[in-house]
Amino acid sequence: MLLLSIPCSLLIIYFTRKHVKPIKELQQSIGVPTNSGDGFLAIRKGIESLIGQNKALHTRLDESKPAFKAAFVKKFVKCRFLTRESAVNFASGLGINIDRTYFCVSLIAAVNNAGNMLERFNALISEEADVDGCGMEIVEQEQYLFVLFADKREGLVSWANAAQQLLSSLDKEAVIAVSNIHVDYSEASRAYLEASTAYDNRFVMGNEDVLWFSDIASTAKDMEPFTRGYLESFRKALHAGNARTLNDRINDLFQILRDKKFSLFAFRIIYKEIISMLLNKYLSYDGVSIDMLHYYDTFELSRCRQVGDLVETLRQLCNDILIIEEQNACECSSVIRQVIDYIRENFTDPDLSMGAVAEKYGLSASRLSLEYKEVTGIYPSEYLLLLRLEKAKQLLANTTMPVKDVCTAVGYYDSSGFIRRFKKHMAMTPAQYRTAVKNGKIQYDT
Repeated sequence: MLLLSIPCSLLIIYFTRKHVKPIKELQQSIGVPTNSGDGFLAIRKGIESLIGQNKALHTRLDESKPAFKAAFVKKFVKCRFLTRESAVNFASGLGINIDRTYFCVSLIAAVNNAGNMLERFNALISEEADVDGCGMEIVEQEQYLFVLFADKREGLVSWANAAQQLLSSLDKEAVIAVSNIHVDYSEASRAYLEASTAYDNRFVMGNEDVLWFSDIASTAKDMEPFTRGYLESFRKALHAGNARTLNDRINDLFQILRDKKFSLFAFRIIYKEIISMLLNKYLSYDGVSIDMLHYYDTFELSRCRQVGDLVETLRQLCNDILIIEEQNACECSSVIRQVIDYIRENFTDPDLSMGAVAEKYGLSASRLSLEYKEVTGIYPSEYLLLLRLEKAKQLLANTTMPVKDVCTAVGYYDSSGFIRRFKKHMAMTPAQYRTAVKNGKIQYDT
């Protein structure tokens, strides 16, 4: 026994040292002192400490995920990923599967901006089984930018419709604009510009539905014929000082913009001309306040959500001009004032001509024309045309009188000439105008 005890002791010492060494190494690896009492107890405490540290690390990572997602969105829409694979891998690290066939970009804005808006829409993405993606807040523009990915186009359309429903429940004035649906990641910047363009058209197209870039079919070229005719008729109404006509022209403008869904870019062409025309007219009077220039700021399109937002301000500016026009009427040449009154009283007479009017007041036709324009801003023949066309609109809207009879009633013998002038002025024929009023597409205030 004595002989056996010696080798047994040696074996015990050997195995003890063999197992103690890795235990000490494990203690050192988890930051536990090697001279602590119970090695196994110390290891257990060390592991518990590591678990706590790991949880804290995961918490910090979760908290920083929105920042990483925002970085991904920015990098993606700026086409900063050199390859599709690099974009897929970056997103995968955030738990987002973008390795899908289709993608689109969406811009969302709400007036009553809830604090958790971004979280709500990210949650909406997770609820759509066929869609993945993420978003970020663009603070300076008061917008949210999302990139969405799906294997089917229908999935992206479904998400957009669901987002619109959610928006409507949160804010009736909220807007969601979506780009075309793309396949190539290198078109991400283009997709963002498409969404931005669709968003810019919110006040023309309304915010009741999703604003798809694909729905914006009109271009500035489509607007040009209407613009030229409209601006000319608006200018004549403005210089004639006819409040009713100006109001009708404003109604015509916004009705046509709604019906034809002109793009915002196209609308800017005409809107800037109108504002410039109005302000030049206003500031041409002595003693007026330059405070009126605030109207131009009010008309900044980025502050408008729909066409109707512009109507009252435009009318107010017109009314202010007409008030000043009335105040300055006393300064008008007595002869020109008499000419204005005479034309107004006799415009339905087919035999009324500028030569006859000039002769009545002892002037040549050319001198009357120049003096009249110098005082009023338009030629007397233009004022006569304006009065006749406004009377024609009244008869077309409120009676069933045939177009030929309307022509005669407003002072024209030639119906074809009347129709040609009406179409140039209104961008539609008399019959089309009557139908538009009847169907509620154009409002005529009786």
